[in-house]
Amino acid sequence: MGEEDAKENSEVENSVPGESSRETMSEEDAALHTPPLALTRIRRAILPYLPPPVVRGIRHSDQFLLEQKLIGDEPSMVILGSIIIAYLVIQLVRNLTYTGKAIVDDDETALAKEMQQESFQHTILFVGPSQGGKTRLFYHSCHGKSKDIQTVISLRPNIGFSKELRYMDYPGHWDMSQLPSNKVRIVFVLDSTKSVAPAATILHQLLRHFSSSQHPVFVACHQSDRKGAKNPKRLRLQLRTELERVFQTSVDDDSLITGYQPGQPLVLEQLMTELAFVATSLETDVGLEELEQFMQKGVLPEVKSTRR
Repeated sequence: MGEEDAKENSEVENSVPGESSRETMSEEDAALHTPPLALTRIRRAILPYLPPPVVRGIRHSDQFLLEQKLIGDEPSMVILGSIIIAYLVIQLVRNLTYTGKAIVDDDETALAKEMQQESFQHTILFVGPSQGGKTRLFYHSCHGKSKDIQTVISLRPNIGFSKELRYMDYPGHWDMSQLPSNKVRIVFVLDSTKSVAPAATILHQLLRHFSSSQHPVFVACHQSDRKGAKNPKRLRLQLRTELERVFQTSVDDDSLITGYQPGQPLVLEQLMTELAFVATSLETDVGLEELEQFMQKGVLPEVKSTRR
């Protein structure tokens, strides 16, 4: 036992104070400074595509930050990742808190009150497929602005009042049974760059709703300034063809629709006695004067067309 005690004391005397703690710390530092594999791979992947001054700046900043032990082993990548995450968070917050939507009011009580208000002479009804440009036309007509308006697919009708007129922007998916029936001027908006099949389905629903009454219809062949836009005459023919197909496949009783004769060629003017197809665009102001005159006075522009 004496020899063992002497050996143990000798080892203690020969050891340097704090050496074992430094070894422990060096192991912890080594674990802490192990390069993150994902960030390292990203850095190595993007460096060859960066200009030499940027690469030198990254290396100098990394060297300084590593010496100060402020961020970690990939300072530049950590900073870049933080900036990207911060940008995404800001965009998410902006989208969640954005109040400039195309939806005026989601409250059913307020909506019903606005729809029943009587301080107007006529209702300008904007209808048509979703994402066809109805809401921007609504804002342009009712509020005199559209250029800076960011719109979303409306969940409920947008309603506004101006010059003794009530303006209603009706969503493409909304139940048409709630549409007003009296003193209505219809602006049927369709995107002239897209298929008219969805427009034909909505027009069929519109005709069923107004089966016992006739209202003037201004068909706005919208986005006419865009590449691939079809002219009003072509859209008229395509809409008639698609509408005829909808009538043929309909399971509803369409016999009450004024002007519809089952088994006979479809004539649009018999379904809608006051009808005009007009090219429109908010970017070039095409057709906006004719639209304004229709909304204010109910006068349709004289458009030469074939009765089909």
